[in-house]
Amino acid sequence: MPNQYVSNENAAMAPSHPLRTLGLAVVIVLAQAACAAGPGSSSPRATPTNDSLPSEPARTPSAECINPPPNLLTLLNQTDPVACYSDTPITVDAEVVPIGAIDCAPIAPAWMGCGAWVALQPIGARAGATGFVLAATSGSTPPWMFAAIHPETNLSASDILGRSLRITGHFDDPAAQTCRQTDLVFDETTLPPPDISGCRNLFVLTAFEEL
Repeated sequence: MPNQYVSNENAAMAPSHPLRTLGLAVVIVLAQAACAAGPGSSSPRATPTNDSLPSEPARTPSAECINPPPNLLTLLNQTDPVACYSDTPITVDAEVVPIGAIDCAPIAPAWMGCGAWVALQPIGARAGATGFVLAATSGSTPPWMFAAIHPETNLSASDILGRSLRITGHFDDPAAQTCRQTDLVFDETTLPPPDISGCRNLFVLTAFEEL
């Protein structure tokens, strides 16, 4: 039997969040432009606190919505994952790789911040399939998407980096409703208003299984 890091569930998904960095701004602008204008055990979920922000209006799935997604490539080619999948658990195979250095504003909850992210790419991927939201596909770089590790897995990025795994996760994690910047960066003099769209689009990993 495959070795499981945490009890296997049928995936869950969570949003990505607004980052205020030059590098990250590109990703977030793409994500928000595309999104706004364009079983085993239960999965861990965060519980919104009393200061949760009002939920955004319901979204309409786009034409390319394939649910459930048969593979990671289908998942990262989805322009509005929250509209397509909501917070439904999803399981796909992926290689987990580091994302390198990213400069971005600190946010709460911290586990959704870019410093804790990993990248997911198709196993053995080598070329240019088209990816949109939270995906990079230029040149010979394999397509990939950002993901956060839910704290209830009790795992860190170092536990899964460099592995080809069957991963389970979700978008639109409840914790996204409290997602906000916690400190000033660059030349800011006041904190920007909360923007939960990016965090809702972040894929949150909840279970990992060896292939």
